[in-house]
Amino acid sequence: MAIGAALASGRAARAWQLSEDARRELGLSPDSEEPGRASSARSRPPLEASLAAVRRVPAASRFRQTEVEVRLEQHRRRVEEAALQWLAPETEDESDWALDPLDPVHREALAAADLALRLEEADMLRPARAAADAAVALAPWDAGASLLRARVLFRMAEVLPDAGDAEARGRRDLDLAVALYPRDAGVLADSASILSARGLESDRGRVLEWGGQAMVLDPSLAKRVLPAWRAVGVGTDQVLSRPDLPDTVLWPLYRLLDKARRTGEARQCLDVLGRVLADDRPPADSHLWTPNLWRRWQVRQMRSRQRWIRETLRHALRAGDWEDLRRMAPLSTDVLDAQIRLTLETDSSGGGSDVMRRLRLREDVAQGRVPARWVVEWALLELSAGLAVAPLVEPLGEWILLDELTKEDISRLSAWRSLIAESPFLVALLDAKTAEQDGRPGEAARILAPWRDDARHVPSRFVDALRDWHARLQGKASAAPAESDPVSAPRLDMRYFGGRFRLLDVGMEAAEDGDTLPSGLRLDWRFCGRLPHDLALDVRIRDASGRRVFRRRVMVDEILEARFNRGAPVLGSIWRWMLPLPPRARDGSLVEIRLFSGARLVASDDGLGLLELEMPMRINPSPGRDMSE
Repeated sequence: MAIGAALASGRAARAWQLSEDARRELGLSPDSEEPGRASSARSRPPLEASLAAVRRVPAASRFRQTEVEVRLEQHRRRVEEAALQWLAPETEDESDWALDPLDPVHREALAAADLALRLEEADMLRPARAAADAAVALAPWDAGASLLRARVLFRMAEVLPDAGDAEARGRRDLDLAVALYPRDAGVLADSASILSARGLESDRGRVLEWGGQAMVLDPSLAKRVLPAWRAVGVGTDQVLSRPDLPDTVLWPLYRLLDKARRTGEARQCLDVLGRVLADDRPPADSHLWTPNLWRRWQVRQMRSRQRWIRETLRHALRAGDWEDLRRMAPLSTDVLDAQIRLTLETDSSGGGSDVMRRLRLREDVAQGRVPARWVVEWALLELSAGLAVAPLVEPLGEWILLDELTKEDISRLSAWRSLIAESPFLVALLDAKTAEQDGRPGEAARILAPWRDDARHVPSRFVDALRDWHARLQGKASAAPAESDPVSAPRLDMRYFGGRFRLLDVGMEAAEDGDTLPSGLRLDWRFCGRLPHDLALDVRIRDASGRRVFRRRVMVDEILEARFNRGAPVLGSIWRWMLPLPPRARDGSLVEIRLFSGARLVASDDGLGLLELEMPMRINPSPGRDMSE
């Protein structure tokens, strides 16, 4: 007990001395000379006074700070309620229920509500100021109390006409807090945030300095620092030009720009993020890491790259930047492969790795979560375990008929020919694909010929794809020009369910009466495998203000033209969905496309749950024209 009391006494004396030295350095009078102090407190020696203050902090200063925080929080909620009432017509959509201060529309509503409640805020600030003064008096070394009072004082300077020197006193509180705790990241970030509230360019230097120091000490504080920099007019170029910005700082900056709908700057930030992630390397001491630490680093890197690809694709899709979409395709495939590989390594850690990999891949293939390459890996694991071939026929047959397997994939599967011989149809597909890849289309056509009309051994949904492949092989063998493949060069090729459902293209149809506005929206979809029977599409159009002007949701199985067949559509078939648009939707600003399985939102293989495309998109001059031309 005596030792603990002595340590507490030493810390209290040191804190008191720091407070006094900082105030003198800033040209302020010592706390022992502040007006309103009891004479008995001034007459006490510094150590005794500091101990008394320390004993009062938990019971009094913290209580006073809580009082101020509660008053400020109550007013903030009143402002939000008023803003939600202001936005009532827009919040009918379930996706817009929360206010986001970074959204321009929401920010405008919050500003209007704040202005309407100024009188209430003025009545709240006066008792809040008194409580903050008491908190600082009880704990002059507590940066939290000083920062809280500075926040109240800055707000009083803006709201109350008779605030006097409130702003100057608030600045002194900030200076004092920073002088007392110059290496405390939280104090620096909060000071920058409070000082930026006035939005004065003259404060830009100090806000930059304090915020920069805070992010060096703790990059996660970028969420507080970056809005402060923006408030005082720090440009995106100035932020991005700072050397060695980590991704933990760049991601909050990107979110800030994206929410503010500053698309050009957001894409500029993504470019910098791409370079930072590409150069990301393990630290120098990584050779000392345990396997768990290595796996944790790999997961973090993989998730950052996934997020970067997803956001880059979202912006490219929205802007109609098809070249960027095509450029990102191989990167997206590599990251998806890395994710699956890492998941398999995590599941198979310990013993029996091949068994765990096989079971995990079996489940993923059944759920349609993996692309063609990993279906081959699963099939090879099943064959090496000596299991039956029958369950492999449809999954492998789909990707062979869709020409998604490489020459290496076919060669690895053919090495198990003795086991695959249990399924003559699968053997024929492998032999025909081998002959085609070796430049022998005539031989490949002869191998497929007996199976074209074999309804007994060929699944019914494979028949059309098999006949199309046979016709193309015959055309190659006779050197005759083959019919153009409508999916040979899709503009989008946005994939779902491991590539089993694909959005090939989106476009607008011109009105027949020559109207410059589009008459309808057209979406080209391709079925490349089995899909959930309750698949649904949701299309919405919003105007320039963000309000929804059109919505259509359909169950795919209820549309006859789709030939969906309860989730077993014809393999490789294309469904062109035409949506006539009402007049109010024709001059919309944004098209939103969502995919659902029952009530569950389905994300694309790249992680996009929402596809956004700006209008007007390309308008086809005549209905029925192929949009891939």
